[in-house]
Formats: sequence, C-alpha cells, structure tokens
Amino acid sequence: MDTSANFSSSNVSFSTVREVSRKLLFSALDKWSGSKTLVWDVDLMNPFNLITGFKELQDHQVVQMLLLRLGSVVSDPSSRIVFLMHPKVRYAAVVADIVHSTLKQFDSPRFHLIFVPQRSVVCEHELKRYDIIKKLSSIEQLPIYFYAWDDDLISMENEWFPHATASDDYNMISMISRGLIHLEEIYGPINHIYCKGNMAKDICDAWSLQRQTDSWRTLTAFDSFIDSIIIFDRSIDYVTPMVTQLTYEGLIDEIFGIKCACVKIQKMESLEDIEEVNKSHDSVGILSTSSGSQDRMQISLNSRQSLYSELRDLNFHAVGSTLSKSIKEQRHTANSVREYKEFVKKLPTLQASRSAAALHTSVAELIKEVIASDEFSNTISCEREFLNCIESNSLSAFIEQSINKKEPILKVLRLMCLQSLTNAGLKTKLYDQYRREFLQSYGYQYLLLFVELEKVGLFTKNSTDNRNQASSYPNIRKLFDLIIDNHTNELEPSDVSYVYSGYAPLIPRLCQQWAKPGWTEIMDNLSKVPGITKLAAGDERRIKSKNNRRNIVLVLFVGGVTSAEVSALRFLSSQETGCRFLVATTSVTTGERLLERLANYVCRFCYNIRTQHNTVNRFAKYKVDFQKVRFYMDDLNFVSRISENIAIELPSESWFELLVRVGLYISAAFQLVCLAVLFYSHCRSPASSNYVSWFSVLFLFQTVVHFRPHRLQAIVQQPRELRTRKCSTTEVYRADLPYDEIHNLSKITFDLSIFVDLVWVDLSAKSSIERIRARLEEEYNSTRISDKLLLTYKYNARKIDNDELDKFFGDGNSSNLFSVESASADLLGSVRVIFVSDKIAQLFGDQVDLFLGCHQQATLFVRVQLAEEEILKKLTHTLRGVLFNEQRLKWIVAKAFHRSVEQDDNLGKFPTLTVVNPLRNEYALELFIVEPTPSGPVHGDTNAELEMPLLNTFLSRLSLVTKVSMNSQVLYGIDFPVLPERDPRGTYFYYDSSRLPYLINPMESFMGSYVTTLPVIHLLVYLTPDVHRPLYIMDPSGMQSLYNSFVVAGWGGVTVVNTPIEVEDTSKLSLSYKLNTTDNQLALIALLRQYLGIDDSTTTASPGPGQDWLRLKRRQAALCPWQLQTLALQTWVDSTLDALVTVGSLLRLLERISNIVIDDHVADSIAKGVAQLSASVEASGRRGRDGLAEAVASSCRAAGAFEAAFFDHSLLSLLYFPDDQKYAIYTPLFLPLSLPVLVSVRQILSHYCRSYVSVGGKVEKE
Repeated sequence: MDTSANFSSSNVSFSTVREVSRKLLFSALDKWSGSKTLVWDVDLMNPFNLITGFKELQDHQVVQMLLLRLGSVVSDPSSRIVFLMHPKVRYAAVVADIVHSTLKQFDSPRFHLIFVPQRSVVCEHELKRYDIIKKLSSIEQLPIYFYAWDDDLISMENEWFPHATASDDYNMISMISRGLIHLEEIYGPINHIYCKGNMAKDICDAWSLQRQTDSWRTLTAFDSFIDSIIIFDRSIDYVTPMVTQLTYEGLIDEIFGIKCACVKIQKMESLEDIEEVNKSHDSVGILSTSSGSQDRMQISLNSRQSLYSELRDLNFHAVGSTLSKSIKEQRHTANSVREYKEFVKKLPTLQASRSAAALHTSVAELIKEVIASDEFSNTISCEREFLNCIESNSLSAFIEQSINKKEPILKVLRLMCLQSLTNAGLKTKLYDQYRREFLQSYGYQYLLLFVELEKVGLFTKNSTDNRNQASSYPNIRKLFDLIIDNHTNELEPSDVSYVYSGYAPLIPRLCQQWAKPGWTEIMDNLSKVPGITKLAAGDERRIKSKNNRRNIVLVLFVGGVTSAEVSALRFLSSQETGCRFLVATTSVTTGERLLERLANYVCRFCYNIRTQHNTVNRFAKYKVDFQKVRFYMDDLNFVSRISENIAIELPSESWFELLVRVGLYISAAFQLVCLAVLFYSHCRSPASSNYVSWFSVLFLFQTVVHFRPHRLQAIVQQPRELRTRKCSTTEVYRADLPYDEIHNLSKITFDLSIFVDLVWVDLSAKSSIERIRARLEEEYNSTRISDKLLLTYKYNARKIDNDELDKFFGDGNSSNLFSVESASADLLGSVRVIFVSDKIAQLFGDQVDLFLGCHQQATLFVRVQLAEEEILKKLTHTLRGVLFNEQRLKWIVAKAFHRSVEQDDNLGKFPTLTVVNPLRNEYALELFIVEPTPSGPVHGDTNAELEMPLLNTFLSRLSLVTKVSMNSQVLYGIDFPVLPERDPRGTYFYYDSSRLPYLINPMESFMGSYVTTLPVIHLLVYLTPDVHRPLYIMDPSGMQSLYNSFVVAGWGGVTVVNTPIEVEDTSKLSLSYKLNTTDNQLALIALLRQYLGIDDSTTTASPGPGQDWLRLKRRQAALCPWQLQTLALQTWVDSTLDALVTVGSLLRLLERISNIVIDDHVADSIAKGVAQLSASVEASGRRGRDGLAEAVASSCRAAGAFEAAFFDHSLLSLLYFPDDQKYAIYTPLFLPLSLPVLVSVRQILSHYCRSYVSVGGKVEKE
C-alpha cells in the first residue's frame, strides 16, 4: 500500500485510517461485477458504521443486506452473496445453512466469503466439514484491524480478556502485531518502541518477527509520522477500570454505554431537531436509527461536534458552567447591517449549535439524576475508602448490604475486585466470606467465575505479608502519587487526577513520567509495577522530530482503555510536555464490561461437542494414555486442549491405606485392653474408682463410637473397587454418567407450527384474502427465535360453508357456537380468521378483532373492508404476539442462555418476569374472605359454601401447566385499618394507589396459615359493608382498576366485592351469593393470571350492548384451551432448555474442576433427569392433550432432577476436606489425648503392684 499519505507535519490524524479502510472495503467489493447481497456478521455492523454507510455501499452495487443468522433468506437470485464475518468457528454452521437454503431456491448462485481482518485455518476446516468450501467462489480477507472512533482514538473492537485463555491470547498477539504492521504501512515505520507488561512484551516480540520481511523493509525509506509507541498490558493496572469514571464522556459510558462512538438514550420530546444534529456531523451508518427501538435514539459522539469536543474530557462538575457559557455565546447581539449579514451567514451553524446544546443539556440532566442518588454517592465513597487503603482489609458493610439486596451482579463484583486489588489480595477468611455470601445470594452457577477471577488476578486471597510487597497497590500509590491529598481543582485542572476527582490512573501517570523526566530516571520505581519493562534501543529519551514539531506518541492499550484514561492522555497532550499522545486499544471498556467479558468465558454453555467424550474422567475406565485430545465448542471462539492427562488404574487399598487400616485395629485392641484393666481394677479396689472412673467413661464412649456396628462392617467389608486417579494423592470418585444420552439430548430442536385458516363469507372478498395469504406466506413463513427454536406458520384460504356459518351465527348456545373444528386443528396450534362485512360485524359490537373460542382452535373476526396493511398488522400481531407469544419465547431463550434479546415493539410489551418461570412452580392458594359486618349466621365450613365454578374450572385447566391447591378462611368482624375516601359528589368511596400499601400489613396479622413447603398465593376478598358501598380501587392514573382489584408482587392480590346497589339490606344475602357471582370469580381469575404472568389481553374487553351470549361465552372461557396449549408449550420449552443448561453447566464444572465428586446419589439424579427428559421429548411427538401434559410434567421433573444434582453439597466434599488428608489433620488433634491415657495406665499398673507385698516367701494382701 502507498504510504505517502498527505499529513500535516503537526497534525497526524486517525481519519486516514478511516479512509484507508473505506478503500479496502470498496476495492474488495469491486472485484466482482454485478449486484451484491451482503451478509453481515452482527458484530461487524457497528464497527463498519464508522467506515461507511448504506448509500455508499449502494454506489458499489449492493442491493440487499442481511444478518448472518439462521433463517436469513436471499431474495435476489441474480446477485452475488458476499459473507463478511469474523473468523469464528461457530459461524460455519450459519454460513452452511444460508448456502444450502439458497441453493434449494435458486439454480446457480455465487457465494464469496470475506474474513475480517484475516483468514483462519480452523474456520476453513470447519467449512470443509460442512461440505460448503467448494461451493464458495472465493475466500478473501479484509485487513481492517483498527476502526477510527475519533481523530486521536482507534479501536480493534475486540471483546477479548487478556490471560483468560491461552489460545485466545496467541490469536490476539498475532492480530495486534499484524495491526501494527498495517499502521506502519499508513504512517511509516515506528522507530522507538517501549512496552510494560508481559502481554505487551509478547506483542513486541511477535511484531519484531513480522517486521523482518522484505515488504516491511521497504517502509524504512518513507518518513515516520509516529515517533514512538508505548504498549501497556491492561493487567498492570486493573484498579483504574474498577473505579467509576467521573468525566462527562466516562459517565455517559458508565450509565448508557458507548458502542463504536455512539450511544443510545431515551427519546426526549424537547429535542425535536435531534435528527438535524446527527446530519450536521455526517453521521452515516449501515444501520439506520430507525432500525432500533422506537423509544430510543442514537447519538454520535466525536470531535466533529465542537460542543461535545469541549465537554467530553471535563469532570462532570465543570460541565454545567461550560454548557451555560456555550448557550450565552449563541445569543444574537448584532446591531449594525454588517453584523446582521454575518449573523445570517452563521444561521445554519448556530441552529446546529443550539440543537447540540439542547441535546447535551438533556443528557447532563439524565446523568445528574443518577449521580445525585444515594446509591451512587455510597458507591463513590466505598471506592474512595479502598483507593485510600482505609479499612480495605476488613469486611465492607456496603458490599455486604449490596449482596443482601441483590444489587446488579457486575456492580457488586466490581467493588469486591477493587477491594482485592487495592489490598494486594484479601485474607482467606474475608475471601471465603465474600464468596460464600455472593454464591448464596446469586447462585452457585457463578462458582467458576471466582476461579477465573483468581486466575487473572482480579479477586484473590493473600496473606497480610503480601500487602507489603513492592508491587502491591499501596506501595505503587505512594511511588507514583496516584492519590492527590489536597482537593483537586476540577474546574481548572492541573493534574490528570481530575478525571477521577483525586485519583490519577497509573498508565497516564507512566506516560507523563515517560515524557518527563523519562523512564530511565525512574527505573527503580518502574520495576515495582508488575510486568516486564522494555525500553527502546539506544538513548531512552525521545529523539527530536524533524521540523521541530511535537513528538507523536502512540499509546497502545492491550486489554481495553477507559474513556477517562483517554481524557487524561488528551490533557497531557495539551500541557507543556512536548508530546501529542494518540490512543490505540483493543476496545473501549468499563469495569462492568471488563467483568462481563471475563464472565462470557465461563457462563457460555456448549450444546454440540464434536468429540465422543468431553472430559478426561470419561476415559478413565479404559486404562489408556492419550495426549492432546481436542474438542470444539460452538459457543466459544477457541479450541480447548487437554494435554498429557494420564488415567492410572490403582487398587483401592494402597500401602498407605493398608497402614492406616492396621493402625485402626491396633488402636481398637489397645482401647479394649485398657477398658478391661480399668474394669478389673475397679472390681478389686473400689477406692481407686475416684481417679479412674472418668477414664473408664471416656474409653467406654470412645470404644462404642468407634466400634458401632456399621463402622465395623465398613472397616472389615470395605469394597475393593478400581478407581481413577490423576497423578495425585486425592481420590476423586465419579460414578458413571450417561454422557452419550446427554450429548444426544443437547441436539434437541423445537419446531413449533401453527395452522392459519383464512375463511370468507362474501365471495367478493376472495381476491383480497388471496393477496393477504400470499403476503403472509412470503413475509411470515417462519421465525427462528434461536438455533434451537423455530416457529412455522401454515396458511389456507377457503370460503365458509353455510352449515358452518349457521353454527357460528345460530342460537348461540355453548354447544353450537364453536363446535366446528378445522381439519388441520390437530397441529400444535390453529386459528381461524373469519372475514366478515360491516353488516355482520355489527352483531359483534366491539368484539370484532378479538379472540373467541373455547376449544383448541381460536377464532378471530376481521372486517373485510379494512385496508390490507391494517389487516396484516392485526393478523401478525395476533399470530406472533398473542397466540405464539414470540416475546415470551424470546425471554425464555434469553433467560436460559444469559443473552440479551432485542425487543420487537410490533409484538407488544416484553414480559417483565422473574428469573424463574412462575408457571413451573406448584402453589398453595389461600383465599381470605373479609366480612366486616357479618350477615346471617356465621358459617364454619367455608369450602362447602364456596362453589365458584368459574374459578374451579380455571384451576382445573391450569393444572396442565401448574398445580394450585386452594384453602379458604373467613375473617368476620375485621375491617381495613385505613378508612376510604369519598368522592366530592358523594356517590362512591375509593382507595387511591397511595393508600393501598397500608392495607396489607395490618391485615396479615389476622390471617391464619397452614404449614406448606409450596409458595403461597394470598387472595383477599373484601366484602364492602353497607356504610361504604360502593367502594372502588383506583389505579395510579385515577381510573377505576379492572375488576376492582390490585396485585401485590410476591404476595398475591386484593379484590373488593360490592353487592348490587339495588339491594338496600345486604344482611338478607348469604355469603355464597356474595362470593359466587361471576364478576367476583372473574376478578379472582384476573388476579391469578396477573400474578402468574399469563397474558390477560384476551379476556379484558367488555361486550357490546345486547350481546349477552357473547358475554356468557367469554366468561365461560376464562382460560381457553388454545391459550392453555400455548402456555403449556412455553413451559415445556422453558423447562427443557433449563434442564439442558443445568446439566451442561454441571459437565463443564466436572471438566474444569478435577476435585468435584459425583457420588451414586448425584449420578442417580442425573440419570433420572435424562430419563425424564427423553420421555418428555417422546411425549411431545404425540398429539393431543395427554401427550402435551406428559411432556410438560416430564420436562419439569427433569429440570428439578438436574438442579438437585447441580446443587448437591456432596459435589464440593473434596474441595475442603479430602479423604486421604484427614489423618494428617486427625493425628495432631488427637495425639495430646494419648498423654492422659498413658499416665492413667501407668497409675493403674503401679496401684496393682503395690496391692501385694511379699512377706517370708508368702504373698499376702497388704
């Protein structure tokens, strides 16, 4: 590449990187003539927004763009299909799916593959395995390594965590070194190289090897525009990312998250001209802002916006004054004609400036709301204590409180890691306490995360002596003045510490000392910083550049840089240092993103392991030696290697165990002898019992405990079985597990289908409906939620028969209204869409376009006179949003795989559910009837009086998904503790939303309860007394709540029952009459539906006037079978995915931690779970209610069995107290007990010898 770039001698800009990347992309596309369809790796879309836009791609004959995901369909057969993707193994299956599906549709499509930034042998081998490598016309590479965020900042946009995995480290070292060669091709050779850190040293070595080629030697003839480069390993300073950034740009990144120099925030009505602001700064992109969520807008953040260029590096306390100054400068102060002319010329610029000022004022207000909260202040205070080493070696009350409150996981981990880093590790007791409380609050699935945190050095345990090590933070803090004792001037800063309000980040401080006085002057201090230090050859001090310009210094962060660190380097560039610092990084990060990146290495679950066995322990029973056993993980980007693991076959009774066994027998015999001597001595001399009786009791107790029958049997009849060991003294017992069955079950895919029957009454509507059917088949043929879940829609169009029509519009009784079922209604789901004229639609009132039906098939009535677009919108919302409820399925997949799923606003609101699906639990329903003024006799047997047929039908139908057992109580003579208010006209009484919280707690003291292990749902029914009748519950908007009730999350709900106003004296009404009304039962059903997270959109509409048969039908179908079937399918998918994820996580634990024990009980639980999961899959293939019910029940039992195995305490038995080490602990504990035993035996023998005296050859008693 031509390196003769036209730079200003004093202003080297990374905008050249953007231009070079554009040329590389367009030259790659122009290699092939004709129209092109680009299939984008989703991780490349945002970085390429920094390079080009869709309009420019159209100029190079790009006609269509798709995402690289399963189910993507190419619509243009004549275009070339070009894949742009990262060299990741998991994408091979997606490419194969698109290639094969396209080949089925078109005759001879042409495929091209472009790897960014370089080709991968592993990926190409995977493509060969899928047999598509020959179907690709060409395989290219696009060497775009860095993306220009701004004129002084470039990023590789690689979510990589250094030192997490060796294979990823090797790949990144190679990629970074190639990227530096690419920069040298643009800016000329970089002659002076410095590095700090082990990873930085490895990059320098790899870079030096690549610079020995002939192509690089030709670069030495060109001028060098970058004088020096300093490479830093992120591991030398993990403290800085864990501290909250306090600059304007840093806080935007912390709160909203900056991605590729753009941020998405909530739309604000006050910024109507925000689109003009984006256009004025040439914001181009492949993805338009309309492609995102409708309530969020995307803002570009770069120096092309002059106001943001002023604000971004300021401490947030200085932002307000700068914004105020900018707004004042925009005021019109023209007085003369000439000044007015100048003002008119500046109008476009002023309009953009005012819009920018309004934008950043609103953003600053959003940030201020966050930083003004007590939670933020407490977090900053906690960080300051750790940074100043104040009580950093003791338990933090704020962290403990955050764990107990279950604050966001990454926030808590960030503070824990900061305390560990600033204290050079935590004491073992404190470390264990933090880990125990964290795992108890958030779950033991995060156990592996602590292993990784300790491995990379973020959260470690250490002794107090290590606190005084030279490389610890307390010493580095003093050596480099990282803490400024006096108050930092945040408005007019004089030190880089202003970016953190008193804390100076280490790497910018090292750059400052590199500039002056130089690293050779501080080598003693520099050696205290962890990692290798490498200086440039020759004179370490910077060499003066040509033309007396400032030195251009490139600072490369390996592992990520924070926005505050970039601001600190910009501050140094503005000072009298003689240097201008440019920043290159692998990514722009924060503390939470850094931890999230590390967690991704741990929490991903692999479904497709391409090897017969996936752990070393599985090979143990074969007694073979094997090396370098490889297995591929689809969800991971690296190949894990298991090397030189040797399975050794040893008998259970080794020489050590034999020695211990002999010792036990000798000890037992010795104790029996001592017991016999004590007993004989006591019988011969009762006087000696005073000092030997307690020894007798001690030995008797010890002997009984030691020789209890089952212990004797365990000692004598110990099984002699072969066990596997991995070259250690600790014996790890692992029972056989059904690995092959689990591997086969991991391939389960969910293919759910639905039949849509489009029928019409009037023949004139046939053509319109046929067009609607064709569009539905084209646009909504199938939807792939994930690689495991596929939704398929099948359509049919026909004219309704007269007999069928008569049954729909007959007398309206329940036996005829919806007794007709389609021939295809035996599928997983079906819906009938009846297109009716306006005349017929009048019969339904406001029930048109709402679901009806009390059988498996749901029915939707649609007016045929509506526009086709409106009809399509209603149908797609009904099919995808209600019947299949794709949003809930997306939530299920996101919950199972810990992935973020974008919300489709066209499908309704995303379900706000807890981590556990509420429909997978069994519940105990406690129904409390509160009657302040009892009417008639008081009944003791309430259950006999409460029939509630609608409620019982609802619970009976719901039993397919979850079981609810009901118990009821009546509380007589008890009233709400808060009196209701009366409306100004005196027509009714009401409780507003602000008074509702005060109703529950006092009433709980009167509620009885029964012992149960199930979660309890409390439903409180309040019978309004005559004095407060009618009584209404008002929602926050001031309107009467639906069914006069409200739900309390995690507790239950309350409904208020008003007897008809026509009844003047309610004392004549029985309790059953008040409770068994339809409205009251529907209110209770609505409360249960809302509590259990069941969509209530199909039961909330009120019927039109005169439609009593319709009202009756809708109320009889409180839970329609079609809706119940949808809930059952969702529960089945949820339980099955949870079961697979749980057992997969357990297998990964076994792979990563060799000391985990699998005893027979855990193995039985896993085998039971596998059997139940297999039965669930088999039952799902049988159509009908029974098959679906069995599938749901079996999948729930499988998930429970796997969870019981995963959380079994025996898994961790060897992590704390290995069997073969217990005698090393017992011996020092019980050795002191042998001393009084020996003394006692000596006293007994002496007493026995003195009992007889020899007199004249005769032995007589003394």
